[in-house]
Amino acid sequence: KGKGRGKGKGEGKGGKGGSEVAEKVRNDFADTLLWSAVRVTDKQGIANFTFDASDSIATYVASVDGAAMGGVLGATRVPLFSTQQPLTVSSKIGSTMEVTVGDKILLPVSLRLAPKGPISVDPSSSTAGLRGASDSGTINQQVPVSLKVVGTGTATVVRGGSGVRAANADGSTRLVDSALTMLSEAAYGSSVSLLAAVEVREPGDGALKIVGLAGAAAGDGADGAGAGTSADAGKSTMQDVLRQNLVVRAGGFPQSKSLGGLISSDTHDLSKTSPTKLELTTPSDTIAGSMKVTASFYPSPAATLTSALKALLFEPCGCFEQASATTYPIVMALQYFMAHSGVKAEVKEKAIGLLERGYKKLISYETKGGGYEWFGGAPAHEGLTAYGILQFHDMKKVLPDLVDDAMLQRTTDWLFTRRALAEEKTPDASVEDSSEASVEDSVAKDSVKPAAFLVGRSGLDSFGFAPPLTTDAYIVYSLVRSGYASKLGPEIAHLSEQCAQPDYADPYVLGLLGGVYYHLATTTKSEDWLVRARSLTDRVVKLQQVDGSVLGAVSSITSSRGDALTIEATAVAVIVMLDDYEKYVEQTEKAIRWLTSRCEKGRFGSTQATVLSLKAIVAYDMARAAKARPATATLRVDGKVVATGRVGDGDGGGGEAVELGGAEADTMLSVAGDHAVEVELAFDAVEGATGDAKEEEAASMPFSIDAVWSVTQPSGDQDRSCAVSLSTSLSNAGGKSDTRAYMTEGEIGEITVTVKAMDAPSGAGAQAESG
Repeated sequence: KGKGRGKGKGEGKGGKGGSEVAEKVRNDFADTLLWSAVRVTDKQGIANFTFDASDSIATYVASVDGAAMGGVLGATRVPLFSTQQPLTVSSKIGSTMEVTVGDKILLPVSLRLAPKGPISVDPSSSTAGLRGASDSGTINQQVPVSLKVVGTGTATVVRGGSGVRAANADGSTRLVDSALTMLSEAAYGSSVSLLAAVEVREPGDGALKIVGLAGAAAGDGADGAGAGTSADAGKSTMQDVLRQNLVVRAGGFPQSKSLGGLISSDTHDLSKTSPTKLELTTPSDTIAGSMKVTASFYPSPAATLTSALKALLFEPCGCFEQASATTYPIVMALQYFMAHSGVKAEVKEKAIGLLERGYKKLISYETKGGGYEWFGGAPAHEGLTAYGILQFHDMKKVLPDLVDDAMLQRTTDWLFTRRALAEEKTPDASVEDSSEASVEDSVAKDSVKPAAFLVGRSGLDSFGFAPPLTTDAYIVYSLVRSGYASKLGPEIAHLSEQCAQPDYADPYVLGLLGGVYYHLATTTKSEDWLVRARSLTDRVVKLQQVDGSVLGAVSSITSSRGDALTIEATAVAVIVMLDDYEKYVEQTEKAIRWLTSRCEKGRFGSTQATVLSLKAIVAYDMARAAKARPATATLRVDGKVVATGRVGDGDGGGGEAVELGGAEADTMLSVAGDHAVEVELAFDAVEGATGDAKEEEAASMPFSIDAVWSVTQPSGDQDRSCAVSLSTSLSNAGGKSDTRAYMTEGEIGEITVTVKAMDAPSGAGAQAESG
């Protein structure tokens, strides 16, 4: 935005009294300006769209695919409009480009005058540069122009060359303080070009500013020092300014090492905690400037949830499952935010806005026959629908007026029509009346009649292929936790029978069924349900590892594998143990400590793992019913204190996550050899407490240490390494004997890059080709 009073918006200073033209910078070059996956026309077949154009000087085209109610398909591609300027500067990169330290960029830059003239003498005129004078001979007039490339931040312009195609122009260039300027002349309808060499020498953010001027000001100052200023703009008839952003990454191969968990105080002295240490070895080929270490502290679940929320704050898009990747984590975060202070209002407001838009997108995928499918096509999918029901019920807890009760009831009714093997089906699944006697009677009556849900095998992605028992457990858990336990006697009996085998040891399914039992124990006040729940939870606890994780799960509802499945199984275990926290406090603390250690920049791996982890964190906070105390955090590298900071000084000891790090820590760790990174917390005593009253319940706080760096050689099994060959070919090369490419400037060509393993062991060779 302009800082002065000149007309227009831009990054330059405006003139006094508005008599000068402010510099306007073009920096938005988005290729796709509007994407609308589903739009229904009115009865006349008309649908309206609104969008903002980008800063590109181009022709805008609409591509439309349509389908009539009868199934007839249609498609068209329609040019909408073109944008023009009397003077345009351009380069061959988009609005942002990622490069690596040490890269040398040869950037073609051009300035073009539109084939219209003459130039208006009034720089504030809306018709400046457009045809309008009677003297057509002035169209071929030679106009002074200047083209300037300025490097800022980590970008440095080191040299340049010209390729001028205008009459009577010398195309001379001069480089002053990373600003390369070319002075020339051009006629209307012609262009001049410049090849700027740019180097990036360290990681960080940089930018290239490209300034084009035409008219009197373009010829002022042989060194080009004045080109592009607001004063020049006042004397110049035309100008155009581009900003090309550069993100400079460290070179080599990225490496990382992390540590996370809970730091707990001594019960008798809150100021005493054992230092927690991350040990790492810095390789000798670590690239200078690439080492970064950060210690993060999360004074309350709000900090963890805020980090997760920031990592997931984007517009809901795609199918039902993809849109849920945004909406469901926001729901879990808002459940905490609504009950605690110390969370920024703007974070809440943005999350609520995204959730409202996400809900509208989700309900657009309801099928005509009932239930939900990825894109709203029939038939609906049972597992996905159960996932939606649980999500919608959780939404109602944070935004009661958002979810349509009729839609939720309609969806639940459809899912109940998918019951299989049960002798009696209940199409009207009204919410339970808090009397659970019918549940016990139904389970006893149907204990010998296995019941399950029909599941279509046409599911997309992973939702459609979970094992039947896993799907049954997830559907039953979702419906029970949503308030429909009284209708599920046969299904609960079926799950109980399947899990009764002593050798059955899937903690994901056992945990879900245990959660069902605990819900029934709470609502019916039945000791029998509590005994059953604890029996299943004990079997889950036996599968807990020393580090707190829970292993042995076969699959999850999304058919997860590996680390994501372990996170989901552990989160389910935490949720079920929190239903009986006093009995399983030690196991819960171990599991939550491991679970928080899996958080990387607010995420826990896959979307489903993140959702379940956030559920567990929220439930953990409610079970403990206490916030972490404020504390003083210390970061040491090799025993030396390199940073300190206060954590948890927000309302009630809450607040956002706090990060410690800095140049000193990074420099120390950049030295090749063994290092130790330690963090320690000294918790504050309870205000006003004295003597024995200081002996409070031990305080705890989650933390993480993250170190990242780059090396010149990839890590791995050196015995399996091999040489590779790299070759390229251009689609418009001259021929077998002429590998040179013949292209017109601005033309699009294709290059094929082939990487081939040359001396790999027999059978281990590989070839990758990229077009």
